[in-house]
Amino acid sequence: MPVTNPWLERRREPRLPASGEVTLYLDQPVMLEISAQLLDISSSGFRAKHMYPALQNGMLIQVRIEDVESTALVVWNRILDEFVETGFILK
Repeated sequence: MPVTNPWLERRREPRLPASGEVTLYLDQPVMLEISAQLLDISSSGFRAKHMYPALQNGMLIQVRIEDVESTALVVWNRILDEFVETGFILK
């Protein structure tokens, strides 16, 4: 019988691979538009990669995915050598 570790998988919903453009809009500290690439999506959020390392957990931002605009909460960031991955919850 395989042993499962609850710390390895904390997702509540399945993620589906996804691709496409995502635009992130920040208004603080200054107005900024960030281009990102969608990596995966679930019914309540998504993960994207981009080149802006200053996103902070807890920030509420506007996002546009396929001409649909929404508000999203920044949940986590992973800063890698070539890009940044960020997880978002849609509000």
